[in-house]
Amino acid sequence: HAGCVSTEDQKTFRSHGVETDVIPHPCPFQNNGLQKSKEAAQKDLGEKYHLLLPDGKVCLFVGSKFLPNEIAVRSIREILRAPTPRSAEEFLCVVAGGCAPPEKNKNFISLGKVDASLLQALYSAADLVLMPLPFGTGASVKMIEAMGRGKPVLGTRVAFRGYEVVS
Repeated sequence: HAGCVSTEDQKTFRSHGVETDVIPHPCPFQNNGLQKSKEAAQKDLGEKYHLLLPDGKVCLFVGSKFLPNEIAVRSIREILRAPTPRSAEEFLCVVAGGCAPPEKNKNFISLGKVDASLLQALYSAADLVLMPLPFGTGASVKMIEAMGRGKPVLGTRVAFRGYEVVS
């Protein structure tokens, strides 16, 4: 018996003569104690990790050392360099995970690999979760984490694979 995570995957399998059942991913949208206020999270980040986030919007990308994640980080850097009607300096992009080595610029911070406690605080401090993934398979764990915390997500079609999302 074969299963997949989206009707789009089901159509692909069916086109190759394979019948599947769609088993969608559940996402708990309740707070369940994981989500702190942005202010409390920023305080924790400063006190526990000596990471001071400036006032303003915080965008978060989380990714392991995997080619689609590394390409996504390059895309985020390009977005920050592109001329925009609003100043890109009005927000900060934070990258967590092995997809980029530690680095700090005016509106870009990469932390490298982080522990679960720091990741929790980063999600709580984030105003938006970015997922500019160029390709990949299966459902994205980072999507489950972001939606489970009730965070808005801006991503490519690939980022939302496995979820019946309408733009």
